[in-house]
Amino acid sequence: PVTLGAGATTTLPVTVTIPTNALAAAEDVTTLTIASSLSSAVSGDVQFTTSANQVAAVSLAAASPQSAEPGTAVTYTHPLRNTGNGMDTFVLTAVSNHGWPVTTSGNPTLGPGETAVVQVVVHIPAGTAMNTVDRTTLTARSAFDNGVLATAVDVTTAVRPEYAVYLPMMRR
Repeated sequence: PVTLGAGATTTLPVTVTIPTNALAAAEDVTTLTIASSLSSAVSGDVQFTTSANQVAAVSLAAASPQSAEPGTAVTYTHPLRNTGNGMDTFVLTAVSNHGWPVTTSGNPTLGPGETAVVQVVVHIPAGTAMNTVDRTTLTARSAFDNGVLATAVDVTTAVRPEYAVYLPMMRR
């Protein structure tokens, strides 16, 4: 209880807890009723609206390492999930530590909880030495909050072509 003299005012702290699973921009109306302890005829209501802020979050799953011959390309697939509470676009970038050419699929726009499969194509340049290992880092960055990102590393090994030698079959 708060006791006030005639004509006095005060500020009352009100705490509203927004559920952790609330979607961005979700609203709730709270009504605060104030009543006199001396007279039931003296009371008043105040209503206010609380909105959930958007919170960006993302997860990006890893892909298995691959090997291929120089002059070819390998494709990696990664599930990307919007773990935030609002619609978001994720900007994809991929960088090879050897400077190999890399392409990515488009920048997906996802609702909360939605998943998209994104692709990274790593091109192994012709003339690359055998057993060269490249690490390409894929980054998915939130367009809503560019400080929020997830990364995955794709490991590619250049291998020599497989040759099979067939000998003639001879009878004794």
